[in-house]
Amino acid sequence: MPRILPLAILLISVGCPSEDEGPPPAAPLTYEEDDDGGNHRRTFAEEIDGDWSAGLTITGSMAACGADENGSEWEYTEDRDYYEFELFADGWLEVSLDWDEGSDLDMAVRTNGRDRHMLDDTDDQPVEYAREDVHDEGDDISVGVFCKTGEPTDYTITVELELD
Repeated sequence: MPRILPLAILLISVGCPSEDEGPPPAAPLTYEEDDDGGNHRRTFAEEIDGDWSAGLTITGSMAACGADENGSEWEYTEDRDYYEFELFADGWLEVSLDWDEGSDLDMAVRTNGRDRHMLDDTDDQPVEYAREDVHDEGDDISVGVFCKTGEPTDYTITVELELD
């Protein structure tokens, strides 16, 4: 009996271990734009590696704004920023772009170098991309940010993947 008493006191004060307890949830991966002058083309996109299974936040800045209307498209004449990352699982991809007021930013999302979705028809923010169909594990995703009008501004891209 004397041996059981110290163990009982220890369990009461510390608590019983639980089989359901696992490692603490991962924090979203945060990536800060590395080279504002060097990521201006898709071929020079900043590659984002790391575990972003809990989400991905990218912060960057637009150094200058400007664009010329070219029919139904826009030709961005000033700062453009590109980022690339790979999907870690099958799922529904959501990408949103938010920035300081006073500028008009646009975003393009491209899968595996094709299937471009240009989001430039609104001055509202945030700009959001969410396709109805599932993306595949291993898909390469490219996100471009463009400043159409306004002043230089900081922005945040938020990426989430709802697993299939």
